[in-house]
Amino acid sequence: MRRGRAATFDGITVRTIAMSGAQVQPHVGIITTKKVGGAVERNKLRRRCRAILDAHATALAGLWLVVDCKPEAANASFAALRTALLRALNDSSARARQSGRTSA
Repeated sequence: MRRGRAATFDGITVRTIAMSGAQVQPHVGIITTKKVGGAVERNKLRRRCRAILDAHATALAGLWLVVDCKPEAANASFAALRTALLRALNDSSARARQSGRTSA
């Protein structure tokens, strides 16, 4: 996802591409490397990110996202993770939509 807009907050990087047409289903990829921890920690972090994104699904219409979780995100509380993820998401999606770069 080299063409997208990125934003990073507290160990969460969100890269976003705005797709043409507001009704396009969002596509989300969540990356957690082995640097984050063992399989249990990685899966827990993925589930937490997915729960946060599912709660804000209407705001994701027309976007393709890649969420990259760094090791410090695994130690964050759910509230801190939610704040960091939503800040990064809002920043990157606003810049992606402003840039006028849409893909078909």
